[in-house]
Amino acid sequence: MGFLLTLLTDTEVAFLRPKCRRLFGLWHPACCRLVGLKHILVVDDNASSRELVRFALEPSYAVAEAVDGRDAIVQILESPPDLVLMDVQMPEMDGYETLHEIRAHPESSRIPVVAVTAFAMLEDRQKAFEAGFDGYTAKPINIAALRTQIDSLLNTNEQK
Repeated sequence: MGFLLTLLTDTEVAFLRPKCRRLFGLWHPACCRLVGLKHILVVDDNASSRELVRFALEPSYAVAEAVDGRDAIVQILESPPDLVLMDVQMPEMDGYETLHEIRAHPESSRIPVVAVTAFAMLEDRQKAFEAGFDGYTAKPINIAALRTQIDSLLNTNEQK
C-alpha cells in the first residue's frame, strides 16, 4: 500500500476523489489511505461554518462533516478520522460532552480533537485544554494558523 501511494499523481487523486464521494457519499477512510490524504471530521451545527472549513482544507485533506455531537460519535466509531475539528457550542450535546464521549471509547480516545469556538478569551482556551482538547482555534478562523495546528497535531499523533 505504501508503494502505491508514491505512484499516484495529482491527476490520479483528482480522478479518484469524485468516485469515492459517489460510492461512499464522502471521502471514505479507505480512499483517504489509498491516495495518502488525512481524514478530518468537522463537527459544527452551522452548515456555513462546516462549508468554510471544508473549502479551506480540501484538497489537502479529506474532509467529512457531522452536524452535531451525536452524529460525530456515530461517524467516529464507524470510521475513525485522523483528527476532529469540533465546535464547542452546539445544541443538545456540546463539544465538551462530545469530547468526553470520544475519550470514553478506546478506539477513538487517542484521536486529536481541536476545539473551535467563538469564545476567544484566555480562560476559554484554558478551559478547552483542561477538558482534554488537543488544540484550540477561535472564530473567525485563521486558516493558515489552523492548517499549521492540524499539521502539528497529525505529525505528533503519528509519532505516538
